[in-house]
Amino acid sequence: MWHAVGSVMVPALVDSRLDAGDLDGACTLAEAMVSAAPLCVPPLHTLTKLTRAFGKARCMPGVYACLEAQLAGGLEADAESLQVLVDALVRSARFVKGGVSMDTLPREPIPEVAFIGRSNVGKSSLVNMVLGRRAIAYTSKTPGKTQQYNYFILNEPAAGQRAAVGTFHVVDMPGLGYAKVPGAERRKWLTFLGQYAAARPQLRLLVHLVDGQVGPMEVDLAIMRMVKEAHARAGSAAGASVASNADESGIAAEVIEAVRAVEASGATGGGAGCPWRYAIVLTKADKGGLMAVKRSRIAVERALEEIGWLEPADIVMTSSKAKTGRHEMWRLLRPVILS
Repeated sequence: MWHAVGSVMVPALVDSRLDAGDLDGACTLAEAMVSAAPLCVPPLHTLTKLTRAFGKARCMPGVYACLEAQLAGGLEADAESLQVLVDALVRSARFVKGGVSMDTLPREPIPEVAFIGRSNVGKSSLVNMVLGRRAIAYTSKTPGKTQQYNYFILNEPAAGQRAAVGTFHVVDMPGLGYAKVPGAERRKWLTFLGQYAAARPQLRLLVHLVDGQVGPMEVDLAIMRMVKEAHARAGSAAGASVASNADESGIAAEVIEAVRAVEASGATGGGAGCPWRYAIVLTKADKGGLMAVKRSRIAVERALEEIGWLEPADIVMTSSKAKTGRHEMWRLLRPVILS
């Protein structure tokens, strides 16, 4: 009985704190719902109502507390709750600019999440699905056609105001279509990626998309190697050298050449510690059966082990078509949104 009373009383208290403008108090009570789960969780419609209220108040920690309470309580989302969540976390989205080199990227100190993957892996579709927008990220069926880092600002502050919690950049990076892109262009892309990951202070999360039906391909392994080298360099002191295997060949050799170019440029995180996380998202989980995706996950874990990746790396399964994995993606984005 106490659990039933608590599942009604706590949300009512959260609501009253919100009405009084006490966001800190409302967040504390909302986090109590997470701690009490799964024994004492409000029904989905109540959490949806609170999510909408926190979103209206532009209180992102409260929105995330409602999401965590829902997941901890084992409540399955419906179409309304998903839309309310997206509306609470994404009030606006606008294309800012396309960057082709480090000095052409936005200079504002706004946290950013970058999405990278081989061409036609479903990168732009995933970005659009997660953010609840039909065409925020550009799509193309021609590998290598988009050759710039497309920047979008989410929850842009009003003119003259500073960016608040919840304002962040989404970076839609070029799809790496090796088969149709000249070698010189590939090396240019890899060098830019290495510079970006090693020396971009605004970067908080790098999301690498891998086709869940085929697993990591040669281009994915190349991205992993570059990310590893750049990650090590971002957390090292200026001028530190990152070791590479000189016996590699093919695309791996291009990665090593690009890493050396990054080192020659002096790109570094300044030794203050690497601020960004690396996550791998398996796309197209709705096709070919779950076993194929599970095999791909195992292959990704093995690949990370083989390249010597020692940091935590989240692996998430998604489907833009079935709209699965959206909650998991929003959990990945939490450090970006709340930073």
